[in-house]
Amino acid sequence: MAQGNVTADARKKLAANLQVLRRYDNQIEAIIDTTSHVVLYQFQEDTQTWANKEVEGALFIYKRTTVPRYGFTIMNRVGVDNYTEYLSAEMSFQTSGQIAIYTSKKNGCIVGVWIYEEEDRARIPEQLSGCCKCEAGDQSPRRLYPKNANEESEFQRLYPRSRSNSRKGGSADDH
Repeated sequence: MAQGNVTADARKKLAANLQVLRRYDNQIEAIIDTTSHVVLYQFQEDTQTWANKEVEGALFIYKRTTVPRYGFTIMNRVGVDNYTEYLSAEMSFQTSGQIAIYTSKKNGCIVGVWIYEEEDRARIPEQLSGCCKCEAGDQSPRRLYPKNANEESEFQRLYPRSRSNSRKGGSADDH
């Protein structure tokens, strides 16, 4: 993944997170986006309420080297099992306030992902939807990190303070 205009600390953190994710799925090739804290809920049709699934932690959206090409994982801080969902062209994400809602491929249940960081509440569902469209061949997801040193990254638009600590350089990253 190209990281030319990202601070050294951000590159180290990204590399460490990628290494951890690859322990669970060695087909992960790049992290597309992340948010620091989410909580997973499942909609209970019989009571018309949301039930906490006891999964919360950092969410990582990533690209894989094999089909399915995209997925996300919540690194669970409150239990031993992480939550992983592979994305498909049939999936769609909607937002309702602080929650991204979709129908799970795993069990057909309606799932809600509550997103803690206000600035991530629109971007994360958009990225997930973009990855689903990629599976359909419609587009490529926006990269959190730049493709090369001359490109302004989504990371820089979201976190402009990182520019003052940026380094020149970069490598190709095909998403």
